[in-house]
Amino acid sequence: MYSYAAVSPLDGYQYLAGFVRATTVSKGTGIFVVNGVLNRATYKKLIEEARAAQLQVDRVVVYGEIATYTGAGISFTKFDELPGLDRG
Repeated sequence: MYSYAAVSPLDGYQYLAGFVRATTVSKGTGIFVVNGVLNRATYKKLIEEARAAQLQVDRVVVYGEIATYTGAGISFTKFDELPGLDRG
């Protein structure tokens, strides 16, 4: 498990796992976990959750299996690329 003082965990969301806290010049950035495919429909749900949590919606950080929907504001990392992750 990774821990960092500027990252806060969140409960009550399907995809939003945490966020990097806001600074004086920007809203926080959402950190999302998608157990499956990040497609356009899932991306829309991520944005809904970001808005509900009052996070920025022009940039999201996503961890998942595969992404079929990408864009300039999406930072996607495959689970397989995470160091030390035991997929069992």
